Amino acid sequence: MRTGLTTREAARAATPGRVVGVDVSARMLERARHLAAAERLDNVRFGLGDAQVHRFGHAGFDVAISRFGTMFFSYPLAAFANIAAVLRPQARLVALVWQRREHNEWMRLIDDALGEAARPPQPGADAFSLGDAEATVSILAGAGFDGIGF
Repeated sequence: MRTGLTTREAARAATPGRVVGVDVSARMLERARHLAAAERLDNVRFGLGDAQVHRFGHAGFDVAISRFGTMFFSYPLAAFANIAAVLRPQARLVALVWQRREHNEWMRLIDDALGEAARPPQPGADAFSLGDAEATVSILAGAGFDGIGF
């Protein structure tokens, strides 16, 4: 299982800095802690929380990273504003997300195979929700980010 892989990779790259990983799943966090310990990463910690409301404190982070997580925020504007609030000036947000649904051939094939059983995803739970660059720029700008690029 690759749980916490992005956080562990960041911990290796950030030495001697510190890295914080946050997730809503206690089980996933426990596995990530175990893997980090096995890899002897002592500059990383993991915390249970939802980025939309998690109290990160005043840590002044230099970078926030997400790999296939941000598109599942129920309230993306609130979540990104919460993240922006704990980033230092000139800090960066780096997020890897799926492109728009219609640009993912594998998804079109699944939808075609399911036919009428294929249902559009529920709002807030759509893996492709941040694939629309214009809409995502609007969300990020509203949350306080600038210099947004894809």
